[in-house]
Amino acid sequence: FIIWQQPHPIYYAELLYQSRPRHETLERYREIVLETADFMADFACWDAASRRYVLGPPVVPAQEVYARMRARIINPTFELAYWQWALSIAQKWRERLRQKRQPQWDKVIAGISPPLVRNGIYAAIGVAPYILRADHPSLLYALGFVPPTPLIHPDTMRRTFHNVLANWDWNSTWGWDYPAMAMTAARLGEPAKAVDVLM
Repeated sequence: FIIWQQPHPIYYAELLYQSRPRHETLERYREIVLETADFMADFACWDAASRRYVLGPPVVPAQEVYARMRARIINPTFELAYWQWALSIAQKWRERLRQKRQPQWDKVIAGISPPLVRNGIYAAIGVAPYILRADHPSLLYALGFVPPTPLIHPDTMRRTFHNVLANWDWNSTWGWDYPAMAMTAARLGEPAKAVDVLM
């Protein structure tokens, strides 16, 4: 039920391409990128009520504290941003390979649900309890681990970041949370906070 790792092959392939922007790189990883994107576009479901593509249910976010609720979880913030970004990168791969854009991928990119905002900050998931303050604060990684996307507004993420810093159960976190939060702070233009969370 955990889906946050699904875009990873596209992320890694893009890093390889940025390191070696050659046709050989595209050819070597094209199948991985394009097949991953096909799965991701198929996984996103059209919701007639919201007229948006949604992730889940069932789904478990990277913040696995929600696992027992997986049958009703929808639209985790980090995963929404990662889905939109990875599909956009996959379309760039098609263009680099001189292929036409895949129409269904564009539909999901344009139509994926925005993350839920409550009281001026991002919720972690799109249904109650909206945010539990334990385990990975992965909602922050929607801007940091994931490069900027149209889904994530920096001002809202800044408020979310400071809210997490003030209210999270830090004893429940994991080692990789701190560099991921530092990446978010850096993208928000807060280098001192990036160092603080690393320390």
